[in-house]
Amino acid sequence: YGDEIAMQGYRDPYNRAPYDWTGGDAALRVKVREATKLRNENDALSTGEFIPLFAEGDIYAYARVVRGEKDQFGEPAANGAFVVALNRGREAVTVELPVGDFATGKFLPVYKTDPWKNAEDGKEPDGSAKPKFLPIEGGKLRVTLPPLSAGIWQEKRPPRRFPRMAGVLLHPTSLPSPWGVGDIGETAERFLDFLQKAGQQVWQILPLGPVGPGNSPYQPPSAFAGNPLLLSPEKIAADGWLTDEDLAWGKNALGVARSYAGGAPQSQPCTGSAVNYVRAGAVKAGVLRRAWQRFQKNPPQDFAAFCEKEAAWLDDYALFTAASEESGGKAWTDWEPALRDREPAALDALRKRAEDAIAFVKFQQYLFDRQWQVLHRLAASKGIRIFGDMPLYLAQNSADVWANPKLFALGKDGRAEKVAGVPPDYFSEDGQLWGNPLYDWDEMKKDGFAWWAGRVARLFDLVDIVRIDHFRGLASYWEIDAKETTAKNGQWKKGPGIALLHALRQRLGDHLAIVAEDLGVQTSDVVQLLETSGLPGMKVMEFECLGNGTPRAGVAAQENSVIYTGTHDNNTAAGWYEGDLSYEDRAKVAAWLGVMPETQESGKETAKQIAEKLVEAAYASDARLAIVPAQDLLGLGGKHRMNLPGTPEGNWSWRIKDGKLNDEAAKKIAALAKQYGR
Repeated sequence: YGDEIAMQGYRDPYNRAPYDWTGGDAALRVKVREATKLRNENDALSTGEFIPLFAEGDIYAYARVVRGEKDQFGEPAANGAFVVALNRGREAVTVELPVGDFATGKFLPVYKTDPWKNAEDGKEPDGSAKPKFLPIEGGKLRVTLPPLSAGIWQEKRPPRRFPRMAGVLLHPTSLPSPWGVGDIGETAERFLDFLQKAGQQVWQILPLGPVGPGNSPYQPPSAFAGNPLLLSPEKIAADGWLTDEDLAWGKNALGVARSYAGGAPQSQPCTGSAVNYVRAGAVKAGVLRRAWQRFQKNPPQDFAAFCEKEAAWLDDYALFTAASEESGGKAWTDWEPALRDREPAALDALRKRAEDAIAFVKFQQYLFDRQWQVLHRLAASKGIRIFGDMPLYLAQNSADVWANPKLFALGKDGRAEKVAGVPPDYFSEDGQLWGNPLYDWDEMKKDGFAWWAGRVARLFDLVDIVRIDHFRGLASYWEIDAKETTAKNGQWKKGPGIALLHALRQRLGDHLAIVAEDLGVQTSDVVQLLETSGLPGMKVMEFECLGNGTPRAGVAAQENSVIYTGTHDNNTAAGWYEGDLSYEDRAKVAAWLGVMPETQESGKETAKQIAEKLVEAAYASDARLAIVPAQDLLGLGGKHRMNLPGTPEGNWSWRIKDGKLNDEAAKKIAALAKQYGR
């Protein structure tokens, strides 16, 4: 219209008519053509979302963004992000632009007026040195605008290094089963079929060990053992160690011959789909005793081989379990001093008088390894990797602490004087007082972290990927006096850091598939450890989308990360939106995901839509792996959450109803995986 080349253009009513470009400022005409070419070549600048970033005084800045491979009109488009900033004033101004909801890379000037002509050479307008790229720090892009200037910056991300994958988080206890608790039998195999049909490559689970207080898999009595509660009686029968009569006895003992959760009183009434750990545990123990009686008559040769191979941990675990039962469930610190302190004579006496109990424990672990490895091989044949979980700390009352007291910070009586936890956070105003004994890292370092190497090696025998829970504790950990009743009062102590990870790689190989659970307080030492190790961290959308350093909702994930809608510790996506967010935050989240805000009548339906859109946003992200809890695939509400941190009871009991993960659900999620290249 003329103004683009510094000409006045036509008067009204012809001011919108095309203008002859043969006149005007030739240099400006070149700039306009460059900008037009840039716009035409980048979807973000033509049909991308328009995001105001800054408008104050003489400065105005905005972004044009395509994310999730869809433009502002929902049409397919190439992902990209540009920031445009203008300074109409006569003084240089530095501003911080909030970009953390859509950008993770670094920004480079692409259309440069004179003040930025040297930017690619690492020069400021005055000739002084500056970084070639502008980094994002704390979700902000810091830009200095010279007087009377304008600039356009494009986000630059490194080339993709990893295949894009997707998976589902569902612990085996949450599977349907006629035994009151999910197991690793036929329903687990059907779940693998579902994952394959749904185009998934990963099955994420919680720790596989025996549960501890409150039925938590994160307070196990062993760092190595498997949970006998996960054993499938039908698989044991198929091996010939149970009869149909034994199976019928077990189901009758549950009260009904179908999935059942009533029975013994618990802190919260069980529903028909919840796990009843007390009743299911008692019945399965009885079934396993029947199998043990038959097994002893003609044990297979590989039983002895298994016991010999795993003796380093299995012998102590079997002794510990037998002694615990003999003492009526007392903690090992309350045992007779000779046995508590592992005097050789006391251990020999225990082996003799508890010979059958010790062998029975080893039998259960043999069965677990046998059944799990069959399932593991089946998963591999379907192209599915099992993503395991490793609690950083162990329970005080555990075989490992009893057998290796020098590796832990204990008093003379074996009790921890300082315990683990985290300071006040999102989940609790008082912090989380876990009560686990802390490691003596100096002692562990003396033999090159041999115990840790054995622990990690055993877990990689069972799974393909390992998540280290509370990874930040390797950089620094929260130390709390054991006498405290909350986690408010504590202090940060230095952890083993990169030395532990180097030791693991030297012993077990350079290509360990480890994911760092780096949630919580992010101090510089944690960030540095993650960068130095090269391990992928985690992005939890329920946390990140409103904690991104901007006034908007949104999540931007780096490629070397694993993105979750939520974890086992979060509310379900629908429950989070419906019950955890303020009205203002719900409006922000709805706007980000393109969902109409709810009315009083449409609240639950809107929450389901939010869950669906959050799953899609996870798949659309740059993260190398997107993990979605099964509850969020189905849009389930808050009563279906797995765990509420800081509450000792009523958790870990959720189970999915049979038939919910059907072909229709698989087809829907497979289409999403295909759409976003996962």
